[in-house]
Amino acid sequence: MDRTKFLIDTNVFIGLEDNHAVNPNASKLAQLCQKHSIDIYVHEATKDDIRRDRNLKRRNISESKLAKYQSIENPKGRLPDSLGPIRNAHDQVDVALLFALDIGAVDFLITEDRGIHTRAGRKNGLANQVLTIADAKAWVESNFAKTPIVLPHIESCAAHQIPKDDEIFESLREGYPDFDEWWKKCIGQHRQCWAAYIDDKLAGLIVYKDEAPDNTDAILDGDKILKLCTFKVKPEYRGEKLGEQLLKMAFWFAQLNGYDLVYVTTFEEQQTLIRLLEFYGFKLTYTKENREGVYEKFFSRKPLPPASHKTPLDHSRTNYPRFSLSGNLKAFCIPIQGQFHRTLFPEISFGNELPLLPELSLTPLEIYSKSSGGRTPGNTIRKVYISRSKIKKMSPADVLLFYLSKDDSLKYSQTITSVGVLERVSYVDDLESLIKLVAKRSVYSNTQLQGIMDQSNGHLLVLDFLLINHFSNPIELHTAVETKLFNSRPPQSIAEIEDINVCKELINSHDLGVVV
Repeated sequence: MDRTKFLIDTNVFIGLEDNHAVNPNASKLAQLCQKHSIDIYVHEATKDDIRRDRNLKRRNISESKLAKYQSIENPKGRLPDSLGPIRNAHDQVDVALLFALDIGAVDFLITEDRGIHTRAGRKNGLANQVLTIADAKAWVESNFAKTPIVLPHIESCAAHQIPKDDEIFESLREGYPDFDEWWKKCIGQHRQCWAAYIDDKLAGLIVYKDEAPDNTDAILDGDKILKLCTFKVKPEYRGEKLGEQLLKMAFWFAQLNGYDLVYVTTFEEQQTLIRLLEFYGFKLTYTKENREGVYEKFFSRKPLPPASHKTPLDHSRTNYPRFSLSGNLKAFCIPIQGQFHRTLFPEISFGNELPLLPELSLTPLEIYSKSSGGRTPGNTIRKVYISRSKIKKMSPADVLLFYLSKDDSLKYSQTITSVGVLERVSYVDDLESLIKLVAKRSVYSNTQLQGIMDQSNGHLLVLDFLLINHFSNPIELHTAVETKLFNSRPPQSIAEIEDINVCKELINSHDLGVVV
């Protein structure tokens, strides 16, 4: 795809280059254009306009700064009448700018001049390409800026922020003699990273970058490709589910930002990583000459078609975070109290604003990380939910909608916040069985599990599930009632959602990041 080209009007150029404070939107737009390789042009007519400035000192300064911009030359011949009358030199400049836009010499014209916006309306469709500074900034952010993902214990950062002598790089240097040169390149290119921290120590790291179809090691089709260049967890932190947490970060980022393909290269010795990749649908497409395997996975914003050769659960798991809600699959609403919501979904458990001190609101709540000593953060993909419900009709691959019950301390009280896919249903009636069953997924201590068992009268339902994502726009109670997702009030225990079509419509309209 060709680079986007912006043409700026005289008023925009002066706003960026004069000696006064720069409009915040203008400075942000210039920064975004540089970051995303968007070309900014000035027109020869703009230069002529500046040369007419009677303030000699200001004119000389402006002319010296014009040299750093690429130029659109004046056309040969007469400008067209279709863009409005030309009565003076100012009109001449306006029409010249619009003509360059109209013939496709640039993609957008950026101006604060109301007269140019009015003239653009004379030509069908042209007005859509004439933007204010604020419009242009919003357009770049919408089309180029990535949607960030925020998870507890994982930070987004640039390569230069990570000390090159950190212990995490030791084994990488052993297996890759040119590692230091490669890392220097990562720093120079401002390569982006996801870094997992436990007790303020770097415990896991992914370094990632965008690649084009004509410059990638991936072989599957895709226009927008994300490469996970480095995927590393320190040996002493294995068992903390950090690999799964980092992979979740990559999955959600790729899905929300419209990537077609994600891939990783790794050696056969990295069996723990390979098992994790394959569990979530990465496939070994080929092995490079240096014995490095290339593992690739498709992403899409389209609904996931029903399973054909796989079980429904395997189908949703290998296509994660996409999932299916078709065929014989059912959906259930799971009401969850605030204290358990904090523990199970720490990344979405935002506190309500405090009336007098909104900046001190808990966002996200720190209760979980403190109670767990900062270990085994609760933001993995595979989770477990424990309930006293006696429901019997749930099956693997069914869809779970988690409803946060009334809790005035939480921002999303009385909303459906999150979606999961059921992996396994189990029933237990003693503490020993419960501890064994939830050992790999539970964020509860044995003492907490004992308390849960004591309150259950000897019967517990255990749901293993994959967390798909959280709604960026949670479904409010009144919406659930008005659409008849709920009858007249939220369920007090796990309840089947009768109308699957309503369920699908609400999921698709509330920004989950996945279409069903």
